[in-house]
Amino acid sequence: MTTDELRQIIPERYIFHYSVHNWGFYLRIMEKSGIAFARAYMYDNDKETICLDSLSVNEDHRKQGIGRELQEIRENIGIAMGAKKSFLWVIKNTWMREWYNRRGYVDSVPYKYDRSIKNAIWMAKDLTI
Repeated sequence: MTTDELRQIIPERYIFHYSVHNWGFYLRIMEKSGIAFARAYMYDNDKETICLDSLSVNEDHRKQGIGRELQEIRENIGIAMGAKKSFLWVIKNTWMREWYNRRGYVDSVPYKYDRSIKNAIWMAKDLTI
């Protein structure tokens, strides 16, 4: 995916850094004033899965739809790249698990290329629906 193609998916209020590596790609997205950011990555040997991590919104700016928008952007990038599923993990017993449940994520086995993370739950979402 080119940066021009990414700009078609990522609104102007966000800046991003897209880097291609010998294993796949890595994408960082940040709201221009720095109040929120998120990351996504995909391995070359699994182009049907996008992995999401580090979604964060400053506490003073939560409940304004910024996190939801960043989540949708990352999923839409995955879909544009051919992903059929997205994976992420959350720390057990936090509000984030329910937040992702409301967005269609369900508890899952760990993603095959990432190690188990202590005190975390892996979640997945089907992007083909």
